[in-house]
Amino acid sequence: REPAPNNFSFNSAQGACPKCKGLGFVSEIDREKVMPDPSLSVRKGGLAPLGEYRNRLIFWEIQTVLEQAGFDLATPLAELPEEVLDTIFNGSGERLRIPGEIMHTTDDQHVEFFGLVKYIRQMADSEMTAAAQKWAEQFSKEIVCPCCNGQRLNKEALSYRFDGKNIAELAAMDIGELYEWLEDVE
Repeated sequence: REPAPNNFSFNSAQGACPKCKGLGFVSEIDREKVMPDPSLSVRKGGLAPLGEYRNRLIFWEIQTVLEQAGFDLATPLAELPEEVLDTIFNGSGERLRIPGEIMHTTDDQHVEFFGLVKYIRQMADSEMTAAAQKWAEQFSKEIVCPCCNGQRLNKEALSYRFDGKNIAELAAMDIGELYEWLEDVE
């Protein structure tokens, strides 16, 4: 696009980083907050957002993931391999077959398991209340946006250079430092 002021503003949709919306940081689920006591099992409430075991789909999905890996709901979270924890948190790319006996039904159920991270976000989004948002935030932490590295602008805006520096680098300079730097620029 032709350069315009909006292209270089994080307050504008044309210039803002699409991932963080111009904030420079994003919210991410924090494993330590979700699993505050890894010595606990899923059954005993080791996953804080879920609490102790109940007959619910999310528990059946996690039980199926654990059983496929040779573990069960009574296994302490600290004893689970990283790839199993990753599947619990981020879901599985394949459909899970939840046996009917787990769900107390006669038929097996085939479901996509999206993981605990998506479950937490969906629970907050589905209710859209301040209490639901606060509930989800207790399991999150803010990190520097991995897309813009905290510079708040999209890649196109950051690609323009003035003597080797982009607009975010120039804006981050102290005014005296910027003045001195500009004296050496032709």
